[in-house]
Amino acid sequence: MDLLKKLSRAEKKLIKEAVEAELERYRIYKTTAFVRREANITSSPEPRYHGPTNETSDQTGNAAAYNVDELRRRVAFVKL
Repeated sequence: MDLLKKLSRAEKKLIKEAVEAELERYRIYKTTAFVRREANITSSPEPRYHGPTNETSDQTGNAAAYNVDELRRRVAFVKL
């Protein structure tokens, strides 16, 4: 209890806001379903005139990595 007395009013407000934000995130993770990302199957009909032509993207791999990592992060956050 002595620690709370040493904190200023502004510090207490910042701590309260941070705790409330984490509790809100916990509530959202517990009550909402995780929506998985999917890769685009069709290409865009719009031409890319000045885009980089030597870059490739792995949409399927990026979506799979996000789905696994985000789900694990949510479960770990809720279980702590």
